Amino acid sequence: MDRDKFPTLEEVCLANPVSANLSTHPSSPAIYLAATYACANPSQANRILGGEEAGFAYQRDAHPNGQRLAEKFRLLHHADQALVTNSGMAALSAIVLHQLRVGDHCLISRYLYGRSSVLVQQELPKFGIEVAEFDPTDLASIRRNVRPGQTKMLFVETIANPLLQVADLPAIVALGSEFRFQVAVDNTFATPYWCRPLELGVDWVWESVSKMLNGHSDLMMGMVCGKDSHWGRIRQVASTWGLGAAPWDCFLAERGLTTFGLRIERASHNASQAAQFLSAQPQVKHVFYPSLTHHPTQSNLKSIANTPAWTSNSTNAAGNVVAFELDLQQCSVEEFISASGIAYFPSLGECGTTLSHPCSSSHRHLTEDQQQSLGIYPGTLRLSFGIEPFETLREKILAGFNCLR
Repeated sequence: MDRDKFPTLEEVCLANPVSANLSTHPSSPAIYLAATYACANPSQANRILGGEEAGFAYQRDAHPNGQRLAEKFRLLHHADQALVTNSGMAALSAIVLHQLRVGDHCLISRYLYGRSSVLVQQELPKFGIEVAEFDPTDLASIRRNVRPGQTKMLFVETIANPLLQVADLPAIVALGSEFRFQVAVDNTFATPYWCRPLELGVDWVWESVSKMLNGHSDLMMGMVCGKDSHWGRIRQVASTWGLGAAPWDCFLAERGLTTFGLRIERASHNASQAAQFLSAQPQVKHVFYPSLTHHPTQSNLKSIANTPAWTSNSTNAAGNVVAFELDLQQCSVEEFISASGIAYFPSLGECGTTLSHPCSSSHRHLTEDQQQSLGIYPGTLRLSFGIEPFETLREKILAGFNCLR
């Protein structure tokens, strides 16, 4: 893929193309709330609905705000195609519904986001699709679980939730080529600022736009990017299953995108500083951040480093999320949260720093033994860093440790 034909991240996020024949250029895009669009005649409606003519007929199929936003995501990911959906889970659903059928087999990372795991492992078998887990930190587990000729797709995260394991995407893509399965990647934690998986040979990328891409915790949205060779009927699938995003949400997401580069850079810098700071605290048993030398998948950062952000990175930043495990003999989770004053939200990617507890949120559907097999313990906390001055955040974290027993 020719990287030079794509604009920079800043150019994409700040672009405001004129969408109407106006004598002056509005500083903000219009919002098209229309549910339906008048067509000149039945023939034109037929051509538009059939994709033979540009235009819009029914909001569930397409609308101007969604089209504008999808084009920005396409450019950010250096993709051939892109579409927006009403959630990150809807984005995954669109890929699954388009690509898999009865009798197929797929592989799923054991570290995939909780709801994604539920969808693939509990819902797909109802449709006659078999599923096997693999460990992305042990690529031999793919060979052990793949079924040549039957395995059609593999699902993995670029940077996993919550312990931030980094997948060796080029190696996984090579296995996909060897065994002829497609690779679908959840890039929510990395974002296109840190990684563009399609340039590494991945077939599908999806993200939760609700997180860092929008960054203001005021909408629910997802997006899918892919290649022309696989795109096929996915737009029709998204429309038929009602997976599309509404115009107002697309407008909000495009507005949030204007500050995306600034937000992710500042938040990632905060996270990098916090990871070093937390590593020196006696109340902390373990710290998880991809660029820390003791992180088990730190070496894989080089394998996914295909954006300018990595080459210009002088702060060892690697995303805006840090996980750590409290020593519960010294400080309880509840005491730390209360004393720190850091907002508790079971999500991530806001302008302000937030905290979550995987055992009671993202991984609550697992038994205690299953959680611990993933390295998640009752004392595990996840911090999603925002854009505050780091000194402010440092003081809050220190206040949390005042719960020392």
